[in-house]
Amino acid sequence: MPDQPIIFSRSDRNVHLATPRDLKYIYHLQRVWANTAGFLTRHTHRNIVRDKRCLMIDQNNAPAGYINWHLSRRGSVTMHQICIDEDLLRTYLGTDILRYLSAAAHKGHCSIIRGTCRIDVPATHVLPTTGFIPTAFYNPPTARALPSIEWTLYLVDPTPIYDAIHQPLNTYTRDRKRPPPSIILPQQ
Repeated sequence: MPDQPIIFSRSDRNVHLATPRDLKYIYHLQRVWANTAGFLTRHTHRNIVRDKRCLMIDQNNAPAGYINWHLSRRGSVTMHQICIDEDLLRTYLGTDILRYLSAAAHKGHCSIIRGTCRIDVPATHVLPTTGFIPTAFYNPPTARALPSIEWTLYLVDPTPIYDAIHQPLNTYTRDRKRPPPSIILPQQ
């Protein structure tokens, strides 16, 4: 059972914030997906877990995957890695954890979620099913690197409506402060 309270539960799967006890499994998945998920050092993973920027998903009370992200001051969420156990691919674990992250980001006044992945990874099949759209295609300058796609999920309308004075209608004025962006996880 996880040390952190379960923040999302659906039948046999649970989502919770990663704890230092989960780092061993995170390092294991990092090695399994090293060629496709990008490399983050152990020190970086420890900092991500310490800063509460990593969600774990469990299936039948066993770890099954994780997602980590970075939140900018402007309300943009950048996914660094999403890794699911190889034996559990195509079981909607990736879809569940992405949907939870997008709901928490939307609740926290974030406007956009972005992530970049190579074109040959399983994430290219999962991301479109959760509302992500391809917004950029990167063709690397070297022959060794593979092309990659930037995926974007807009949590608010990307084209604001303008009034007659060309001021966006749905923005906050100086007297009505906008809350700072955050990812809001339920408290238990």
